[in-house]
Amino acid sequence: MLTNNTLSSTTSESEKSQVEEFNQQEVKNRLEALHQKVVIKCKQTLDQWLTEPSQVRYFIIGEFFDRIHYAKDIGDQWRTFLRKEEIRSKVWPEFQRLKEHKQIQQEWQNLLQKAISSNTLESMQFLN
Repeated sequence: MLTNNTLSSTTSESEKSQVEEFNQQEVKNRLEALHQKVVIKCKQTLDQWLTEPSQVRYFIIGEFFDRIHYAKDIGDQWRTFLRKEEIRSKVWPEFQRLKEHKQIQQEWQNLLQKAISSNTLESMQFLN
């Protein structure tokens, strides 16, 4: 009897091991299949995200072009926009350098006027 009992317990352990092994393999297969589906879905979503900003940029640029190209009085609007110093220097860095040169030139003009005015006969009267 002891032998039968041991044999039957060995058989049930073997069956249990096969069931566990089957379940583990099945779980692994299902997880791998789900993983593959998730990876494919992620790739599709990322690909869609890559094309959407390009489309949005395209439409924004198209709208911008239409507005600046077909609008009436656009020249006046651009002049008003570009009069703002911070905008102008961002759009064209040369304007920043030009502004600096103008300031230096104005400073020189002011100093020259002071020198000319101090070099007059009236300003030298203090010596007499």
